[in-house]
Amino acid sequence: MGDALQILGQDLDRTSATLLFTASGAIGTVLSTIAICNRTSGQLVFYVAIVKGGGAPANQHYIYYGVPIQANDTFCATLGMSLASGDQVYWNGNLAGLSITATGVVSS
Repeated sequence: MGDALQILGQDLDRTSATLLFTASGAIGTVLSTIAICNRTSGQLVFYVAIVKGGGAPANQHYIYYGVPIQANDTFCATLGMSLASGDQVYWNGNLAGLSITATGVVSS
């Protein structure tokens, strides 16, 4: 039993809703931080959704929707969101050129 600090998921260049990670752990997962990097010379937008118990994301699941991120910039958010085992985080951008990293704590 204990807490494990982890990179929960990393991905890049998704242009449709894509599973980033599924929360695990007997107690659950805390999604601590999301960092999204725009590696291009133009503005892009991103989307992040959290789906309770899994399944396809729908409008009510989005915590970020169409958020602009300037060229060669990084968006960072400290969230501290508690997720139950089986909850899923999805993400995508409007065009290729974005990278994402999610970090947190898995408790068992």
